[in-house]
Amino acid sequence: MKSEIIVINLDKSRVRLARMQTQFHTAGLDFVRLPSIHGPSLDPRELNRHYSAKLNRRTFHLPMTAGEIGCYLSHRRAWQRVLDHDLDYAVILEDDVILGDDFSHALQVIPGITEPWDMLKLGAVSRKPVLQRTPAGRLSLCRYLKVPISAYAQVVSRSGAEKLLQCREIFGRPVDVDLQYVWENDLDILGLEPFPVRIRPNESSDIGPRPARTWLGTGSYFGLYQESLRFGCRLYYHNLQRYGMGQTFRALQSGKRRLAAA
Repeated sequence: MKSEIIVINLDKSRVRLARMQTQFHTAGLDFVRLPSIHGPSLDPRELNRHYSAKLNRRTFHLPMTAGEIGCYLSHRRAWQRVLDHDLDYAVILEDDVILGDDFSHALQVIPGITEPWDMLKLGAVSRKPVLQRTPAGRLSLCRYLKVPISAYAQVVSRSGAEKLLQCREIFGRPVDVDLQYVWENDLDILGLEPFPVRIRPNESSDIGPRPARTWLGTGSYFGLYQESLRFGCRLYYHNLQRYGMGQTFRALQSGKRRLAAA
């Protein structure tokens, strides 16, 4: 299978690039550096080519910053590379990650996964209840009731790249949030756990500062409440359609017990 590892990196972030080079050298691996798009440097035409403020107001509780838009555009560039280079899949990493001991093992496991997938999560900022867990070498291939939020370490297949580029030609949410709305683009997102990649702690984001922003909606928290309610209802309906009430309920209860015991 044809694949490559892509590291998204801003031109100015030389220290981050050097750290990634050191990690990959130690692991005996190579990667392709993909220049990140610096949103604040874009002119309005470039900034709004794929971003819609109108869609943002309708689907997310906060206006996106130029840095968040640039981050999303950078991931779109990585997805496009999968198609342009006729890859079966690509491991897409942001440059502020730490490769775990099982990262190389995960790379060996991926080609042998027979279950259909569009994206594999290799890291996330939180754990979510697991609907199904299948052995994958020393790791487990996990199917979730709710996709863990993250965009810093993932594997995107050709089918995943096609779906994402088509469905997200215009976007209005940050990329990590958008990836949770799997019913909008029919994405099949699984994870490899324990996650072999983690975010570097206490690292300032290259997305830039997130200044105080005007909340969308009719009140300070009303927009967030509406958004969370809509998401939860749509996610529950999506899981019921795919897995049925019994399996969904059992996975939710089992996942809550595991998370509580962790």
